[in-house]
Amino acid sequence: MENPTLEPMLLWSAFPFEAIRNKFLQAKASKVDLIIANSGAFDESGLEAVPLPGHFLDMIGVRTPDDVLFTADALFSGEVIEKYGIMFVLDVQGALDTFDRLEATEARWFVPSHAPATEDIGPLVETNRRGMLRIGEMILDCCTDPSSREFIVAAVAERLGLSMTPSEYVLNSAAISAHLTRLARNGALTPAVEEGVLLWRRS
Repeated sequence: MENPTLEPMLLWSAFPFEAIRNKFLQAKASKVDLIIANSGAFDESGLEAVPLPGHFLDMIGVRTPDDVLFTADALFSGEVIEKYGIMFVLDVQGALDTFDRLEATEARWFVPSHAPATEDIGPLVETNRRGMLRIGEMILDCCTDPSSREFIVAAVAERLGLSMTPSEYVLNSAAISAHLTRLARNGALTPAVEEGVLLWRRS
């Protein structure tokens, strides 16, 4: 929040070019008054931080004293997933684990940032799980022959009917990278550099 250039820098892996230094990816700097732990009560109000990793680094939700759980960007509505196709995520396995935990979590109400509030989080979790795993399956389809990340991003975008601005491209590239990491860790893909290009092939 205090150093908003870090977000487009993270997405681009270097100091960002002007087209991605916009209010969508680089908000105005905000002063941080209190840094809290990623779990447990964080002030005398009774608010409780709940770890929800996956979408972003060390993301949290907040549970209120009257048992309402704000789930931040952990979950998206089916309409949002359909519109954007590729859900932004930095740690796919972390997000899938968060889905499992949310499915087993009890609260009076669940309030996502990008979906209506609900008393039953189960169907929304399943929608997000299916959407996340679907992208992984598309990536595997792209890697029958060795493929670069750039090829995979373009192929998945074409399959989903997406056109992308530079901001959307770097977001989707980061999300595809997160999927590649999970698939490599699971042994489904193997990376190798050939003729100066990092390629991914099915194991």
